[in-house]
Amino acid sequence: MGLFFISTVYAEGLKTGRYATDAYGLTFFFRFHHGGEVQICPTDSPNRVLGKGRYNISGERLTLTFGQLGGDLSNLSGRTFIYTIQDDESFAGYEELWVRIGN
Repeated sequence: MGLFFISTVYAEGLKTGRYATDAYGLTFFFRFHHGGEVQICPTDSPNRVLGKGRYNISGERLTLTFGQLGGDLSNLSGRTFIYTIQDDESFAGYEELWVRIGN
């Protein structure tokens, strides 16, 4: 099960916390900042930044655009993903459902 750890300074529409899906076997920590910057970090070392990108929340839409990423994440560099926020603890898209599983 893949995990997104969302530690937000500002992420209107979604609660801060860990989000999981069974679509991937990767584990990430996502840190969302004011101004739309997102940092992608490994969950075992959340202060080590693997890459950066941009995010935007507009109504029920969460848009993630990844900047230059290294290693196993390089295939996501420059790509944009648009998800629909289901409620304040889940979002979906691309046959994935991400659900908040804790802080």
